[in-house]
Amino acid sequence: MSRFNISCTDSRELIVLTFSITKHGVLNAEKEESKKKKPRILCLHGYGGSGEIFKKVIFRWPESITGKLDLVFLDGTFPAQAGKSTREGFFDPPYFVWFQSNKDFKECLEYIEDFMLKHGPFDGVLGFSQVIIFC
Repeated sequence: MSRFNISCTDSRELIVLTFSITKHGVLNAEKEESKKKKPRILCLHGYGGSGEIFKKVIFRWPESITGKLDLVFLDGTFPAQAGKSTREGFFDPPYFVWFQSNKDFKECLEYIEDFMLKHGPFDGVLGFSQVIIFC
């Protein structure tokens, strides 16, 4: 008996079909249980935070939520001024901001877009504080 697989996928689901041909030339097909992909979410921290800090906060959520998502965390565009943050004493540095003035918007958008093109695709964006202007 000969066997071969054909895999089909879209952004959410992988479907595997297994075909076999018996010695008498009969073609059999079986569909394996589909494997759903987790939604991929780009997570953008708030002012004076970091991807690592945001990850620690988000993973305080129940596993029944976080376990269903593929969460990707990105650090802000610029280091926080003088490395300071309101999170000092609660979380270790480094700390980042997305923009420091209106002139930094374009650079910030290009930074996020470049990351998304290199590491995407993403199904959604989760933002907090300063970065929600871009979400």
